[in-house]
Amino acid sequence: MTPAIRVLTALSVLLGLAALAAVAVEPLLSGISARWATNLGWTLGGLVAFCGTLAAGLRRERGSAARGAWLLWTAGSACWIAGSLYRDIVVTNVQLRAAGLLWLCFTLFGVASFARRLPRVLIFGIFLLDALPVVLLIVAIVRVAEPAPPGVSIINELFLSLYPALFGLCAANAIQMAGMHRDMRRIPASVWLITAGFCLMALAALFWVPSVVLVGAPQGHPTDGLWTVGLLLIGTGGLAHAFRPTGALVLPTAEKESGPHALPPAAAVLGLIIMMAVVPPRDRLLLQAFLLASALVLFARVYLMRREDVHLLAALIRSQEKAQTAAMRASRGAERLRLLADITSRLTSLVLDELMQAICDTARELLGARYTAFGLAEKGG
Repeated sequence: MTPAIRVLTALSVLLGLAALAAVAVEPLLSGISARWATNLGWTLGGLVAFCGTLAAGLRRERGSAARGAWLLWTAGSACWIAGSLYRDIVVTNVQLRAAGLLWLCFTLFGVASFARRLPRVLIFGIFLLDALPVVLLIVAIVRVAEPAPPGVSIINELFLSLYPALFGLCAANAIQMAGMHRDMRRIPASVWLITAGFCLMALAALFWVPSVVLVGAPQGHPTDGLWTVGLLLIGTGGLAHAFRPTGALVLPTAEKESGPHALPPAAAVLGLIIMMAVVPPRDRLLLQAFLLASALVLFARVYLMRREDVHLLAALIRSQEKAQTAAMRASRGAERLRLLADITSRLTSLVLDELMQAICDTARELLGARYTAFGLAEKGG
């Protein structure tokens, strides 16, 4: 372990303790003090996530996919820190502007990091298509249960949908990645921690953003601490990977993306259709947009799976043709070897016969010479 990783680990521990202290103190405060405690917890949590993921990235080999995945999380944590610092410096009640955009960039880098973990982009594309309808269904349920007040700006309307959708997508991808391990008991601690961190942040995004739009201030909601704890879990997961980098971050593909995997998005589309029949008219426009998007996603998934099946079938046919060609060549080679062995055996038998004849002739000549020497040769012979 390099000195840089040790320094990052020490910083993460100190900053993490301070962040937990801010989360514990925030409910006891009120007014501007509570807001500063919340902002401090968010900033320190982002710093812990930054240090932890950077330590994990430095622990991996240069140029490897695992290193790139961890550094993408580091870049996302840097965006979160920038948004938190902007919120700390510019103390205003503007609902979600520059800081909100920077925090959304955190999710985009997270999605890119999950894509980096897989050796094939197509598999990750199918993961996204599986998760999107489910995420849209959850967002629709929350939006219907806690509708935005009248007169909300278009930007806040976008944030009301983008925040839960993107953070929910990160949580869904984290769960899908954890499910790719063949043995759940051997999943590394870093995977569990990062999955839990994204799930907590997704839970916070579902209920925090509507409160921000209604109240006009990002602090003071019961879910404020979930953001900090989620970031701390992500940073802790990075540190766990830095200390025990045995768990492979670039996971083997299961190549089983049909069957049960298609049930959640199809069920989500069915859920949106059912909601269309029971929600009030003011929410139907949003549900129609979500339903159309989910239907397009489901269609794209079917198209990609069909395309992949065609490619796999073509590859199977090519491999069968190659196997048949190799079998024909092997059969011809075996026939040639049998013919060569037959010829060799015949030549060997001929050589042995000639050798035995030569030995007999030589013996006969030697015996004849010996008879002559002793005067035993036949007369007149």
